[in-house]
Amino acid sequence: MPPIVRALAHRNYRLYFTGQLVSLTGSWMQQVALIWLTYRITNSTFMLGVVTFTGQVPQLVVSPLGGVLSDRFDRRKLLLWTQWLALGHAVLLATLAFTVDLQAWMLVCLALLLGMISGIDQPTRQSFLAEIVDKPEDIANAVALNSVVIHATRFVGPALAGILIALVGERVCFLLNALSFAGMILALRAIRARPVERRHHGVLEALRSGFRYAYANHHIRILLFMVTIMSFFGMAPMTLLPWFAKNVFAGDAQSYGFLSASAGIGSCVGAFFLASRPDAAAIDRNIGRCALIAALTVLGFAFTKQFWLAVPEMMVLGFCTINVVSASNALIQLMVDDRMRGRVMSIFTVAFFGMAPVGSLAAGTASNELSPRVTLLVCSLVIFAVGAFVLLSLKRQAGQRHAAREALDRRAA
Repeated sequence: MPPIVRALAHRNYRLYFTGQLVSLTGSWMQQVALIWLTYRITNSTFMLGVVTFTGQVPQLVVSPLGGVLSDRFDRRKLLLWTQWLALGHAVLLATLAFTVDLQAWMLVCLALLLGMISGIDQPTRQSFLAEIVDKPEDIANAVALNSVVIHATRFVGPALAGILIALVGERVCFLLNALSFAGMILALRAIRARPVERRHHGVLEALRSGFRYAYANHHIRILLFMVTIMSFFGMAPMTLLPWFAKNVFAGDAQSYGFLSASAGIGSCVGAFFLASRPDAAAIDRNIGRCALIAALTVLGFAFTKQFWLAVPEMMVLGFCTINVVSASNALIQLMVDDRMRGRVMSIFTVAFFGMAPVGSLAAGTASNELSPRVTLLVCSLVIFAVGAFVLLSLKRQAGQRHAAREALDRRAA
C-alpha cells in the first residue's frame, strides 16, 4: 500500500472510507440545493445566513453531549442510529419538496433538525477513527484521507447539484441524498471495530473533565483556538458565495456550484498534501502558514470581478482551510488520551462545525449592514492576525521541545 494511503490497508477503515464516499456525495448535493433554494425563494443574503446558522448551531449545544455519549457507548452502533435518523430527515425533505411549496420557515426547521442529528454524529465520527485503524501511527493518515473523502465529494456533489438544479430543480438532489445513506449504513454494519474501555461518569462531570483536559494541554488549546477562528471567519466566503455568483459574476446555480466545487478541489488537493506529510512536526509547521495564505486569499476574492480568477482563489482557500482544520484534527488525535477522545473531539466539533453557523449568521448580517466585500475584508484581517499569533506560538513550542530534548541528550551523554 503506498504510504500516502496507508490507512486503507486496514479493512475496517477501507469499509468506512467507501461508505462515506457514497453518503457524503449525497449530503453535499443536498446542502448546495438547500442553500440555492433558500436564496431563490427569499433573494436574501440574511436568510442564507439564517438557514446555515440553524443547520449547524445545534452542534454548539449538542456536540458536547455527543462526545460524552461516544465515550460511554459503542460508537459504531451510535453512528448507525445517527445515519438512520439522517436518512429519515432526507426522506422528509424530499417528500415535502415534491408535494408542497417549501417556505423559508420550513427550511429553517428542517435545517435545525438535521443540525441536532449532526451534533451527535460528528464527534462520534471523529473519535471512531481510532477504533478502525489498528496502528496508532496511521491515525493521522486516516484523518487526512477522511478529509480527502469529504472534499472529493465536496467537488462531485456541488457540481452534480448545480447541473441537476438547472435541469430538474432542487428536489431531485434531496431524493438522491436519501438514497445515498445506504452506503454508510451497509459499511457500518460490516465493520468490526476494536473494543475500547468505556467509563461511566455523570454527564456534567464528564463534560467538565473533557474541557479541563483540553484546556490543560497548551498545544491542544492553541489548535482549537485556530480552528475556532478559521471556522467563524474563514467560512464567510462560502456563505456569501451565492451573492458573488449572481451579482458579481452574473452567474446562476451552475456558477455557484462550480465555485463551491473549486473550493472542494483545493481542499481535496490539500488533504492529499496533508496525507503525504511524514510526521507530526511537518504537519504542525504548516498550520500557521496556511492561515496567513487563507487570509490573503479571502481578501483577494472579496475584490475579484472576474469569474476565471475567482475559481483558483476558491481552490487556494480550500487548500489552506483543510491544512488548518484537518491538520489540527490529526495532531489532536495523536495527542489525546483514548479515554477522553470523544469529549475532546466534541470540543473540536464545536470549534469547527459549531462556530461555522455563528460565523455564517454574522457574515449574512454584516453583509446586509455593510456589504459582502467589506465583510470579507474584516474576516481576512482577523484570520491574518490570529494566524500570525498561532505561527509564532507553535514555533516557540517547537523550540522549547527541541531545547528540552538537547538538554536530555547532554545529561545522557
